[in-house]
Amino acid sequence: MIEKYTLKLLLEEYNIDSEKLIHKNNNILTYGEYQKIKATLDYLINDLKVDAKNIEKCPSILYRNPGEINSNINFLQKNGVKFQNIETCLHVLSTESQQLSSTYEYVKENYGIDVIDKVTSILAVSKNKIISIEKLNIPLKNKNDIISIAIGRNGVKEIQEIINSSKFKEHPELFTSEVLAHASLKEIQEIINSSEFKEHPELFTSTVLAHARLKEIQEIINSSEFKEHPELFTSQVLAHASLKEIQEIINSSEFKEHPELFTSTVLAHASLEEIQEIINSAEFKEHPELFTSEVLARASLKEIQEIINSSEFKEHPELFTSTVLAHARLK
Repeated sequence: MIEKYTLKLLLEEYNIDSEKLIHKNNNILTYGEYQKIKATLDYLINDLKVDAKNIEKCPSILYRNPGEINSNINFLQKNGVKFQNIETCLHVLSTESQQLSSTYEYVKENYGIDVIDKVTSILAVSKNKIISIEKLNIPLKNKNDIISIAIGRNGVKEIQEIINSSKFKEHPELFTSEVLAHASLKEIQEIINSSEFKEHPELFTSTVLAHARLKEIQEIINSSEFKEHPELFTSQVLAHASLKEIQEIINSSEFKEHPELFTSTVLAHASLEEIQEIINSAEFKEHPELFTSEVLARASLKEIQEIINSSEFKEHPELFTSTVLAHARLK
């Protein structure tokens, strides 16, 4: 156990925001020990060169001592496991070594090594959870959906409650692996029983059920922005945007000056600050033909600048389309 103030002082030495870390997982106060946390931080930051911001997103890594983490690294390297991102990596490295190897062997044998390469975070899930979900006999189209469900926040009990509910039987098309992985039965019932669901059924997809809350949905659908620009409001907007963010974008000068750039995808995935940075940039003024709604929604100005200022762009400008700007990264 470690006192909150003591933990704060220790984390400050490594430029880690203690409030963010404790808010993410306050179990660190119960299970953490000063010397072990310090040794782990030294190993992660000084030896592995892990960014402090990534540690804030995965406090559970601090429960593990350096030897345990190193053991996991050696196991993963030995089996050629690669990671899509550092955050997934830390969650896997924070797993108890015996559980990690047990899950690896089970998933490899029953789902294939390709699944581990695509969904590496499954290695942070216990084999028993995967087996328990399998035993629920959920009518899934794809066997690998079991893996998608297992990596979600829901435990087996929550998943069982959902599939045994009347809503599951009434609207089977809405209950995808994404919903079973992340939504609660109470939230699902509130949404499906709402007047908004009855009036705008086309807006309610499995993604909305998985990620949105009824209160937020109601705020959006009852807003003046929804009434004035209905074409901009799709299921992805309901699932990923907040009314405040939507209002900021629609009421901005950028929206008025470049309405053709603002689609539902932009509303769902971009912030006004990011949009303004891009539209006010020198790159936007010099290459307006490259900047579509897809770019505003998916790319950051830093990534765009790296591409446009590269020697590759100067030598082969014909290869660089808006799709490249939106999805490619310069390496």
